[in-house]
Amino acid sequence: MGFIEGEDVRFAKQITSRLREAGFVVKRYITKGTSSREDSNGVNINDLITIIDPGGETEDLEDLLPDLLLIDVDCRDLNSIQSLIGLERENSLLPYPVVALAGSPTTEGLLEAFAAGANDYVYKLAPLEEIIARIHNLTGLFQRIDPHEHQYIEHEDLRIEIKQHKVFRGGEEIPLTPKEFDLLLFMARRKKKVCSRELLLHEVWGYDFTGKTNVVDVYIKHIRSKIDKGRKPKLLHTVRGTGYMLQ
Repeated sequence: MGFIEGEDVRFAKQITSRLREAGFVVKRYITKGTSSREDSNGVNINDLITIIDPGGETEDLEDLLPDLLLIDVDCRDLNSIQSLIGLERENSLLPYPVVALAGSPTTEGLLEAFAAGANDYVYKLAPLEEIIARIHNLTGLFQRIDPHEHQYIEHEDLRIEIKQHKVFRGGEEIPLTPKEFDLLLFMARRKKKVCSRELLLHEVWGYDFTGKTNVVDVYIKHIRSKIDKGRKPKLLHTVRGTGYMLQ
């Protein structure tokens, strides 16, 4: 796995050492060099150009293909995390999971990390056993797609291309964040079945998140604004007092 450290060098040494002692192969990286540009919407983006390991070896972010990537997100804003994760590269999804490690986890921080493309958000001083359990859970989830499964799911005029991580409505591609895609795919696989908030938190986020349950509501709202707004029929439905359903 790869670990991109932040300003806390002591933590970086401790976590990589303990993970190695637990049997993981860990490459530790620091960021070096930033540039500033504006995207097509005029939003300033900080591009982290290269990463360098403590031994001095420099690699492009695109060349890293770990089975999982850990990022210390303390003192990093949304644009910096996005650049590290690599989501801005043609709006594609990475073929491995990303775990954001935070010194002071908050709901706001969780939402920002997921918006940037992280698959999990963890208190970095949590017991090592918990961090390892999350690592195994995420790598297992990424390997869980059956090679004989259909390459896409269709419902009404909605089409989800599973391997390509693409979503279309009426032939138009709908851009979704990684977590929005995971949530929609889970519900599509259970279309016409009610999905409770607790089930979605457990299955999509991969663990029993103990924060506010409105995280699910926020993501459903985002997905609904992308796939349902201005379109008929509406596909995402609220089941009052229970959860949500795709039908």
